[in-house]
Amino acid sequence: MKLLEGVSLSELILMGLGLVLGIVLLSVFVYTAIKKEPNLNLIYAFLIPVIMIGYPSIQKVQFDKGVVTIDKYAAEVEKNPLDTTAHKQLNQAIEAIPAGVAKESSSAMTAIAKGQAALGQYETARVTANKAWELDSTSPKVVEVRNMIRSRQIEKRRFDDDVNKLGDKVSRWEHNHNDSKDRDSIGQVLHSIDAPKNGESPLHVDPKSLLTVAKAAAIDGHSQDALKMLDDILKINPDSQEAIELKRRIESKEFERKSVIVAVSTPVKRTPKPNAPPNIRSSSQMPVHPSDTVGLKLRLVPRAIFQNNFN
Repeated sequence: MKLLEGVSLSELILMGLGLVLGIVLLSVFVYTAIKKEPNLNLIYAFLIPVIMIGYPSIQKVQFDKGVVTIDKYAAEVEKNPLDTTAHKQLNQAIEAIPAGVAKESSSAMTAIAKGQAALGQYETARVTANKAWELDSTSPKVVEVRNMIRSRQIEKRRFDDDVNKLGDKVSRWEHNHNDSKDRDSIGQVLHSIDAPKNGESPLHVDPKSLLTVAKAAAIDGHSQDALKMLDDILKINPDSQEAIELKRRIESKEFERKSVIVAVSTPVKRTPKPNAPPNIRSSSQMPVHPSDTVGLKLRLVPRAIFQNNFN
């Protein structure tokens, strides 16, 4: 951080006047001491320049501490997005930095942008990061945070497109549960959503999108993943009727694939050819749907964890 970053113009003027006043008082005190007529009352007058210089210094220390606090709580929220206490502390830390001072500081704007991104406020974070870049385009920290937010926005747009596709396919499947093509197409879209890589933070999504993904996951055979998503929503809003109903449907095995048994009234006996082995597949040879063996890993955390209520 720069030496005077975070100090307002009025505080700089106050500090300058305090410094001048201190020099004047010191000069008068030295002059009277040389004349052997020291004025001890001047000692009390020194409190005025001390206060004038000390107040901006205290504000500067608080400003630097506030920037560090935002970084601290942003890291905690990204580490555990369901920690609502860390979320509240991060919001308070962002609001504690005066807007007038923050807009003149690239380090403050960068920290605030990072905090907003941690809360899932990607568009707001993008605007803040651009302001930080305008103040200091050479700072590696500013460039890093700006690129990170831009990447998150692209990923979020791609995710929203996938959710729209899932919603259409899930609606078609709800009207015809026996259509295996609809079920398979749901799996293809669902598995196109990237899993988190090492060090990456979860992608924040709204509860409605999360419900769509959870239902698609259940249809594709990933009931446990779907239940976990619903639990995330219910931790924040235990009264979410959509989440409760979907959880009931999953637990009642409504989305599981059902085997079809065809009854034949008059079985026809076939005589196998001599020396021909019976055409019977072992259980290990039976075809297995990919979604039955491939785990589903989604980097999703409901954006609603940062809201008191949602529909």
